[in-house]
Amino acid sequence: MPSAPSITIVRCGGIAEHWRKVIERCEIGEAAGVQVLKAEGGNRVLALPGEKGSAGLVVKRWELRTLGARVKSTLKRSRAWRHWKGADRLTKAGVRTAACYAIARSTANDGTALEWLVMDRVPGKTLLRHMAEGDLTVRQEHGLARAAGALVRSLSSKGYHNRDGKPSNLIVSWPAADQPTITVIDCVAIRQQSSFGGEHLRALANLYIEPLGCKCAPRRTLIARALRAFGEPTSQLVGRGGTWPAVRRELWSGISGVIKAHGDPVPKVDPLS
Repeated sequence: MPSAPSITIVRCGGIAEHWRKVIERCEIGEAAGVQVLKAEGGNRVLALPGEKGSAGLVVKRWELRTLGARVKSTLKRSRAWRHWKGADRLTKAGVRTAACYAIARSTANDGTALEWLVMDRVPGKTLLRHMAEGDLTVRQEHGLARAAGALVRSLSSKGYHNRDGKPSNLIVSWPAADQPTITVIDCVAIRQQSSFGGEHLRALANLYIEPLGCKCAPRRTLIARALRAFGEPTSQLVGRGGTWPAVRRELWSGISGVIKAHGDPVPKVDPLS
């Protein structure tokens, strides 16, 4: 991994020097106990162990190889800045997300500009991992399906949608045996809903497309529970005088159209590897 001779903290909560040292640890790599969670090209998602009782930190690193990427970073429109802004939006909407601590820039030895985001590490498995391993009881599966649908509903009711709300970006925790909570760990694509509407269909389809490509698509009964958790309480759907089954069919018809238009559902990088 290339090293960064100088690190500039451009936004942080707390003492900048502390977060600079965290990023320096990431440059040392395995010798400092750093774990690579994901590698795609020159980009990395790294994990640092925490103190006793803490899950630790996640540090995301992006290479800014093009002029456009560097300009976006300067204008605060890069992935790190969009993630921070998206996390703020989720927090204000009452949706759980990992706390953001610092954004930094540096230059690697080969001259490549780098951008960093330091955030909290959320304990638990991803929703996709649970779906792939099939390690839950039926009651837990039902509760998780309802929680996933309710998450989309919560964002939609506040005027937002998550364009990248796939199950590998959602961490599940279990404060009670069959009552899960979901935390969003990738906030880059939190958007305001347009005046045309329909973003909820894309958000709901995102919960299905990735598992379909990973050969762990949810059963119809779980889909029905997720749709009920999203649609039944919303007056915009059931206030037309129709029955819930009719509304559910309408929802699934729209979601199916999004899935079909998406094309090949197999992820380019295996999120379960």
